[in-house]
Amino acid sequence: MKKSFLLILISLLLPWTVLADARWDLLTSKVTTEGFQQDTGYGIYSTLTAITQIDDRGSHQADYISGVGGFDQNDVFVAGRFELVSEQWMKDANGNWDVDQWLFRVSVEGELDWGARYRLVETERGNVISHDAIPVTAGELAQALERQLQQWYRRTQP
Repeated sequence: MKKSFLLILISLLLPWTVLADARWDLLTSKVTTEGFQQDTGYGIYSTLTAITQIDDRGSHQADYISGVGGFDQNDVFVAGRFELVSEQWMKDANGNWDVDQWLFRVSVEGELDWGARYRLVETERGNVISHDAIPVTAGELAQALERQLQQWYRRTQP
């Protein structure tokens, strides 16, 4: 009985796994073929950008997803990993930028390799006043990455 229940449960979950993989594959394909490419010294980045205005003071949400890799013998970009950055830029009472930043490094298979959260305060001219790590759990990182991926899936649907 337990074995039958387990097989039924696994069979019900498989379509969701395939769907998630298909969306990841579509997203990473768009990143590598349609992204803005730039050689940075840390590798060649192919990046999609989404910036959304929050208010009339200039506050905005800035999201980036990059494939990091190089070109194969056929001059086709191939990613060795993906990086996601999510930043919410808000004006503080002093006119400085208060930035809530999430960083993620993800394998080509879509697995979270590393992540972090920071709070930055910057002047209008871009001088960094403070740059502090915000402690997060592995679960919080996984949830934040999932939110980012869901937004990117919606943005890149055909």
